[in-house]
Amino acid sequence: MTSEPAMTGLPRERSTGSVRGHAHAVVAVGLTLAVLLAGWALLADPTASGSAAMAGTLLLGTAGWAVGSVVVHPNAVRMAYGVTGVALLVLVTGLPGSLTAAADAGVLGYANANAALVEAAVAGLLVAAWWVTGRERQRLLAGCAVLTVVAFATGSRAGGFACALLMLTWWLVPHRGPAFWRALSAAVLVLGPATTVTLAATHEPGTSSVATSLLSEARVSLWSDALDLAAREPVTGIGAGDFAQESPVARSDPDLRWAHSAPLQVLAELGLVGLTLLAGLVAWMVWRLGRLSVFLAVLALQPMVDYVLSFAVVVAMYGVVLGAAATTAARLERAAAHHRD
Repeated sequence: MTSEPAMTGLPRERSTGSVRGHAHAVVAVGLTLAVLLAGWALLADPTASGSAAMAGTLLLGTAGWAVGSVVVHPNAVRMAYGVTGVALLVLVTGLPGSLTAAADAGVLGYANANAALVEAAVAGLLVAAWWVTGRERQRLLAGCAVLTVVAFATGSRAGGFACALLMLTWWLVPHRGPAFWRALSAAVLVLGPATTVTLAATHEPGTSSVATSLLSEARVSLWSDALDLAAREPVTGIGAGDFAQESPVARSDPDLRWAHSAPLQVLAELGLVGLTLLAGLVAWMVWRLGRLSVFLAVLALQPMVDYVLSFAVVVAMYGVVLGAAATTAARLERAAAHHRD
C-alpha cells in the first residue's frame, strides 16, 4: 500500500500575520465550543451523578487534540508509537481478559473499548505515515496491519473492521480533494445518528426486526429510552450520568448503564443545548480536518452505536490522533498546492 505525497521536502512555509491570526481564530472557535460543552455538562444539572466526570472527559479530549496538533511536527512517528504504546499497555495490563469478548474484558472492562484504543493507534500510525517515505512508512503500515489483527483478537468485530476501513481510507484520501471528504464525512456523521433515532422512534418492545437482530434488542431499547428521557427534559436533559438511573432498560442490567449511542446519550442527559454544542464541535472538527475528516467519520462509527466514549482514555487518545490529523491535513493541502504550482 503506497500513497503520496509524504511531508518531507516541503518548502519552508511563509506565515504572515494575517494567516496566523486566521488560524488562531479558527482554533479559538473549536476550543470555545469544547469548553462550552464541558461547562454545560456541569451547569445543566450540577447535582447530576456524572456531571464532573463528563466535563473532565471532554476537557481531556480537548487537551489531547491540542497536544496532538502541536507534537505531530516534527515528532509524528514518535507520537504514533506513543499512542500505540498506551493502547497496548492497556491491553497487556488486562491480560488474559483483555483479549476476550467477555463483558469484563480487560482493564477497561469492555472489549469494544479495548478495540477503540487499538483504532486510535492505527489512526495515529496512518497519520505518521504521511510524514515519512520508504521503509519507515512501510514499518508504520505493517504495524497497522498487525494492530488490525489485534483489534479482531479483542473480540470486537466492529473495532477490527474500523481498523481495516481506516487503512482503506488512508489509501483513498489522495485521490479526492478536501471538499469531497468533508461532504462524505458530514453525511456519515449526520446519517448515522439519524438512523439510530429513526430505529429508536419506531421500535416496539418485544418485536423482532432486522435492527434488533443485527444490533440487539437491548441496544435499540436503550435508544428508545434515551428519546423518552429527552422528551421529558428536552432543553436541559436529565443530567450527565443519570441515564443509568432513569432508563428502565439500564436499571435492569449494570452492563446496560449507557445509552450505547454518544449522540443519544448527550441528547438525553444534556438536552438540545448539549446536542447543539456537540453538533457544532463535530462540524468544526470536520472543517478543521479537511480531507482527513474521513478519519473522524470512521472513528465515530462505533460511538454511534456503543458507549466507548464513556472511557476517558479512549477520548484522550482519539483527541491526540485527530489533533495530529488536523495539522497533517493542513500540511497536505499546502503540499498539494505546491505541487500544482
